[in-house]
Amino acid sequence: MNRGIRVSAAALTPLARAQEILANNLANVSTTGFREDRVGFERLLATTAQPGTGGANAGVQPGGAAPTGAGATGGPNAAGALGAAPALGRKVDLEAGALDTTGGPLDLAIVGPGFFTVQTPDGPAYTRDGSFSLDAEGQLVHRSGNPLMGEGGPITLAAGSVFEVDTDGTVRVDGEAQGRLQVVSFTDPTTLRHAGRGLLASDVPGEPIETARVVQGSLESSNVDPVGTMVEMMTVLRSFEANHNALMTQDQTLAQLVRWAST
Repeated sequence: MNRGIRVSAAALTPLARAQEILANNLANVSTTGFREDRVGFERLLATTAQPGTGGANAGVQPGGAAPTGAGATGGPNAAGALGAAPALGRKVDLEAGALDTTGGPLDLAIVGPGFFTVQTPDGPAYTRDGSFSLDAEGQLVHRSGNPLMGEGGPITLAAGSVFEVDTDGTVRVDGEAQGRLQVVSFTDPTTLRHAGRGLLASDVPGEPIETARVVQGSLESSNVDPVGTMVEMMTVLRSFEANHNALMTQDQTLAQLVRWAST
């Protein structure tokens, strides 16, 4: 296949996926505690088989990324390089959103790093969305219907009881301390991924934060910048159109060449 066609075609899928992610960010600009996904691109080199290289994928690192450094197969001087194709990278942006005062006793926000822990059927999930409510059993639950976790398990309130949370996350019911909220952080935040309904999941357990600061009666807004996101979407769209046009031009040129060769 023509190298230019291969590279242009390979760029379309990650660009389309990036547009989907940015559109999802924009759709959640008003979602409480939402953390936007940041997208970026890196170049991968596909290499053809060369004598003594051990095959088509020789020298290519796991995941398809070409190694760097002098003499690396697939480097700038590699004769077998078919061309560079973009790979989409994404990570959750942990920048804090603004705090909005609501006065609701079940509305909680975290100032600084950390996430509330919510127990789901698939295991622990994490959120900055502190808009909680009581279910029929008196458990404090996230809007996904899953219970908010304290250090000793789910938090349950009796009907008519007074619920208070100290700034260090200590839960008080009718003035009596009932443990602390389970607020955690992650050494490697790149392990976090969106799990729907305002929740984040990670294959790595979160680490408890002893210095977490919790504010009762407030909610954290989304950290999505709508103007910046729209600019990013336009940039990605222009890149998609440029690669699509390049692909069509090369295809037409190749078709003309084939017709010329067959005459």
